[in-house]
Amino acid sequence: MRIRKITMMLLALVLLIASVPAFDLPALAAKMPYRIYVDLTNQIVTIYSNETDEVVRQMLCSSGAKDATPTGTFTMPAKERDEERTEWFHFNAFGGYARYASRIHWDVMFHSLLYNKPKMTALDKQSVLDYGKAVSHGCIRMRWQDAEFIAKKCLPGTKVKIYKSGEVDNDLRTLLFQASYTNENGQSYKEYLGIPDQPGVMGRYSEGEDVRDLQMRLRDLGLYTEEISGVYQVPTVTAVRQAQAMMGMEQTGVATIEFQKALYAGDAPSAMNVTITEGMSGPLVRSLQENLAALELYTGEIDSIYDVDVIEAVKVFQGAYGCTVDGVATPTLQKAIYYEAGRLRKMFESEGGYSLEKVDEEIYMGTINCELGVRLREEASTTSDKKGLLRLGDVVVAIERVGDWSRVQKGKNSGYVMNKYVDFYPQTISSLKYVSQSGSSEYTIGYTAQDYLSGADRPADIFLDYLTSGGSLDSYNNLVEYATVSTDSDDVTLNLREAPNTDSDILDVLKNGAQVRVLTHSEEWSQVSYDGATGYLLNRYLEFWTGGEDALQEKEEDEPVIVEEVDQIERAVVDCDSAKKAAVYAEDSADAKVLGGLANGTKVDVLQTHDGWSRISLQGHEGYMREQDLKFLVEGVEA
Repeated sequence: MRIRKITMMLLALVLLIASVPAFDLPALAAKMPYRIYVDLTNQIVTIYSNETDEVVRQMLCSSGAKDATPTGTFTMPAKERDEERTEWFHFNAFGGYARYASRIHWDVMFHSLLYNKPKMTALDKQSVLDYGKAVSHGCIRMRWQDAEFIAKKCLPGTKVKIYKSGEVDNDLRTLLFQASYTNENGQSYKEYLGIPDQPGVMGRYSEGEDVRDLQMRLRDLGLYTEEISGVYQVPTVTAVRQAQAMMGMEQTGVATIEFQKALYAGDAPSAMNVTITEGMSGPLVRSLQENLAALELYTGEIDSIYDVDVIEAVKVFQGAYGCTVDGVATPTLQKAIYYEAGRLRKMFESEGGYSLEKVDEEIYMGTINCELGVRLREEASTTSDKKGLLRLGDVVVAIERVGDWSRVQKGKNSGYVMNKYVDFYPQTISSLKYVSQSGSSEYTIGYTAQDYLSGADRPADIFLDYLTSGGSLDSYNNLVEYATVSTDSDDVTLNLREAPNTDSDILDVLKNGAQVRVLTHSEEWSQVSYDGATGYLLNRYLEFWTGGEDALQEKEEDEPVIVEEVDQIERAVVDCDSAKKAAVYAEDSADAKVLGGLANGTKVDVLQTHDGWSRISLQGHEGYMREQDLKFLVEGVEA
């Protein structure tokens, strides 16, 4: 009897379940306006129209490291948190923010690149550097505009297929790295790829001598940087688009007949994207010769040929800028020469001419060769106090050698670094002083050896910072310019930053009313000099003005400001690919003392992660580990 009752109850339950309408996911997905494909091999997201089957949007992305992003076909669910599909989403497990996060499956989401704070200026630098690589905890990162499109137009119920194509398309990846494709501007996907359909017109997938000639002309104009291959791929498309922009044409990347005529004309524009080496010729070399002549470093014929005399002039300028003296005119060096020549013309345009006084000296410099960077030490010992971090590629001035260590200078900072982490070389430096005919005006490019030993930064570093911050090559107004900090309240201070972003180190804290000398401008930031330090301030808190060399008022001493850091605690597991154990260091530096090793699989608390290092804690003990030796966890689950 008991068995019969149980059987009847089960039967009733089955009938009840059968009577409930099923949630037909495939049917729902088919009714959605779009479907999304994620190719993990190429790190590319493609959005198709379900109505026309055409590509409506395509973008580069960053998916999960070590297969953290699941493969398969999923249906985007309804929101689990109110923050989803809105402008800002906070990651409870890791800290940090992203824009327009849309859930795909469980904790895997589409969202923007990462931000340290919920504001546009707080974009995480490492997230940008990793764009297009598989580095996340499982989510799929992209440009915020693409994440917004998905959040607002790819509704819950949208089908998402995540797969590995197995074939790398570097050409398409390069194109998408520059900009996502969207049909919202009226451009078809075929037009975006640059595929022509008219006789005599060249575009993507075209081949032959005509393409080779086009590439050579683009290179001579400083627009094409790759191999002269005769194959019309992304680098050619990119160069053609830049030329079209400079000519005021529609930027299609397709070499139409009209475009080809303009490109081969005598007045075709040139750019500074191509490295110039011995034997090259063309408009780009001619422009370089003219600028070197303005700097009085080149006195030969303006014949568009990069020969020995031009190379020697470039070497002198390299010495003045603190660069390696090799006679190779990189794009950055060309821009520096262009900038200094233009600045010189502007300064002395009403002076009736100028003359050059050149002083050459020999010093030793060195380049940091350690991938993880090393600490600058107070003394020649790994247990000595640290004075700063030297990163891969940083250039220092050598002062003296002390056994396995050398004392070096990096700007205002001097200290010791182990010789094995530096490649030293002799360097000829030049100080170029330009004096007006009347003798009333002077302008100097470069520094003396004593200047460097007194804390001068290389002009090459200063100029690169200027370019990175968006500085213009043609802005020479207000050569002596100042600014006053204006925060609207004496209780509100302004941070002087090491770099033009709000996540960089704070060099000083300026009171309302403080005065600074402005070195360079960008749209949002200004590089300034204040109390012996060079850093960046936000333009919106500055009032700009001009004056003489001694116009600044004497600075009052500020009380020291103590900034306390609040660290986010994460969990991670040791996962060293090269050994069974991973090293734990006393400090975040490759030259620090090794405290011991942790076996793969050991779980640790991560207190802070910065510049490739993680400060970890295990059973009350702390140390530093390389970030690449750790796999981070999400609420106890590997991500």
